[in-house]
Amino acid sequence: MDKRLGVDKFSRTQFERAWFRNVCFYAGQQDIIVDRGRFRLKETPPWYPKVQTNKFKEKARDIQSAVMQGRVPIRYLPATDDAQSQATAEIGERVREVIYDEAKIDLKELELASWFTITGNAFIHTYYDYDEKYGSSPAPKLECSNCGQSYGAQDVVDQDIDPEQPFCPYCQETQGLQVPLQESQETELLPIGSICVDVLSPFEVRADSRVRDYRDWKWFIRTRRYDVSFAKEKWNYQGVTGDRDEPGGSLSQTYLDTLAQLNSNFNPKDSYIPTTSGESKAPKVTAYEYYQLPDDDYPEGVRAVRLGSGWENVVEFGPLVTEYGAGIKEGQKFLPIIHLRAEVVPGRLWGDTPLNEAIPLQLFRNVVERVIKLEIQRMANSVWLDPKGSGVSLYTGGPGQVITYNPLTLGGTTPVKPERVAPQLNHLSMLLELLKFIDDAIERVTGTYFLQGGDAPSGVTAASALALLDERAKKAMAPLVREWAKGFLAFDEQALEIARQNWTDSRIRIVAGRNKKWETDTFMASDLQGAVSMEIDYQSMFPKSNATERAEIQQLIEGSVLNPQDPQTKMQILKKFGMLYMLGSYDLDVKQAQKEQEAFLKNGVAPNLMPLVQNSLVHFMEHTDFAKTDEFAELPPEEQDIWLAHIQAHAMDMGERRALFAMMGLDPDNPQAQEIGTGAAMAATQGARQVMGAGGSTPGSGAGKPGSRAGNNGPHPQGGGRGTQGAGPNQAKAAQAQAQAQSEALGQ
Repeated sequence: MDKRLGVDKFSRTQFERAWFRNVCFYAGQQDIIVDRGRFRLKETPPWYPKVQTNKFKEKARDIQSAVMQGRVPIRYLPATDDAQSQATAEIGERVREVIYDEAKIDLKELELASWFTITGNAFIHTYYDYDEKYGSSPAPKLECSNCGQSYGAQDVVDQDIDPEQPFCPYCQETQGLQVPLQESQETELLPIGSICVDVLSPFEVRADSRVRDYRDWKWFIRTRRYDVSFAKEKWNYQGVTGDRDEPGGSLSQTYLDTLAQLNSNFNPKDSYIPTTSGESKAPKVTAYEYYQLPDDDYPEGVRAVRLGSGWENVVEFGPLVTEYGAGIKEGQKFLPIIHLRAEVVPGRLWGDTPLNEAIPLQLFRNVVERVIKLEIQRMANSVWLDPKGSGVSLYTGGPGQVITYNPLTLGGTTPVKPERVAPQLNHLSMLLELLKFIDDAIERVTGTYFLQGGDAPSGVTAASALALLDERAKKAMAPLVREWAKGFLAFDEQALEIARQNWTDSRIRIVAGRNKKWETDTFMASDLQGAVSMEIDYQSMFPKSNATERAEIQQLIEGSVLNPQDPQTKMQILKKFGMLYMLGSYDLDVKQAQKEQEAFLKNGVAPNLMPLVQNSLVHFMEHTDFAKTDEFAELPPEEQDIWLAHIQAHAMDMGERRALFAMMGLDPDNPQAQEIGTGAAMAATQGARQVMGAGGSTPGSGAGKPGSRAGNNGPHPQGGGRGTQGAGPNQAKAAQAQAQAQSEALGQ
């Protein structure tokens, strides 16, 4: 292990220095310089301004926001044409949400993005932890029917019992019998465990830097720091103080210890002083976790843990447990590490970050900003000329400075007095313009210029300008976002293999369904036996901004391409804006239609039409959209007929609704209360009665006859035939009854 640690001991020093400097700039300490290989603060007079605007941190947060735009869209595809692969691919994206929730990815994404953007390098270490804090479940012990001995999970491991074909070791040793072990009535609590993810900084990972792609690594080492008391409790560690010295280069650990207490007032000088008092109060030891792929010496690979520098402190040693469980790589081991690089430098393992280009510009900006502050301070506390002595000294430029000088009238009778030297503020405007120039340069070198809006070309309309700037912003961030997505693709692949290898208990996913009610999905390792391939949906990674979409919609309305008075168009626009509730009952009808769809899919409940209560236009649009989905296409033909009959009933109810409101003198699409005369009201009421009761006087026109109502078993035999202009409620009732009859027939 010491040999492995020494591989990159010297090559990584320059990189570590740059990483540490970037984190200091992000934390607000920007007065550090490198002097003879060590960081120190710049020497400045006490009156020199310490404040600066941290543009470096601002740009880092802009890049973090660009890469953290939501879940990376990843499609799960069956790797083979067998049924298991098809089944695993179908539930893959739902299982993904369970894995992300179990591994707490949302809580760790910001830390990962911070290392990714600030240093250009971040690592994901994925593993399965059987700690008791993740819960436990009862499991039956194994029992021998011959001797009555019972064996728990730890006994199986200690006595090397084959879990696939367990035989009683006692009977085999004492009687020479191979008695199969059976499940016992006695149970024990076994830990459930959990998929865990640790975000690692580049300071914590050691590997061969000559291998430029982490997927080609044969080994890697992860370093951790533990309290000595914890090491004694967990591993019975008995090392001495010398074991706590890191042989692979203590600079990495020094940086990590320093970063734990980093702030804007950080002084590097203090970080190099050995903290003997702190070490004596809470001594720590470095743990090295070593992972190696199989080779001739170790056919099963290696996972080992060593504390400190002594070989005798190897407290864990065993095979590498992470391996592929399906597909063409089934049985092959893999290293549970993922390396994310913000920018790829050809021929180099370590990635780069665009923030490195902002460092000199940030330093230049600090100088200009401090000059401005000095001038402002001198306005209130100017320099004075004091005619005393024989010369002038101490030209520091500090506010409130008193400069002594030798007046020309020295020895004469002309009196002299101190004079105030007013600050020259004529150049402040130039300095302010210089600040704008520097800020613009910082945005351009970091690629965040168009994230802030940029400048639209002259003569371009608002929608086109927003679309252009949106496209430029996507292009500027595309390399970083793609590298970010590749890292999560690798995580999904590794996490799926770890889940199928370790999940023994069911996992539950609770989501909101179409009807806004909670739904529960349950998954087990047996559901993940198929081989799948994954790919990134790059087209979905760069969605349009809300401002761009709204501007484009406004432009289409102004160009008469969209008609906002059309009910369907109006509803879709409000959906896009997230303001469907502005239509009042429209939103309730949308939710009710979605509930009907959910009940029909889950429980086979036929939807019920309520004429004049439901807004049939909204139900018609929602139901026809559902009828175009793959879910509907997979339903049996008889169930499809029920749904299509319900859609037909809504289409008929739409005609009845329009006729009724028209007879009442109201707008069918916006039936608001209006004041009308008594005669008109009576005529409207009579017309409404005719519409509701007869719907028309022409037989065979499609309107039902007076008093004809559809029952549960079908339309009334005296009802009129299906016409093209029917306006009576009987047709809608008849279609609804037909759907009900079909549903009852299926139920029988």
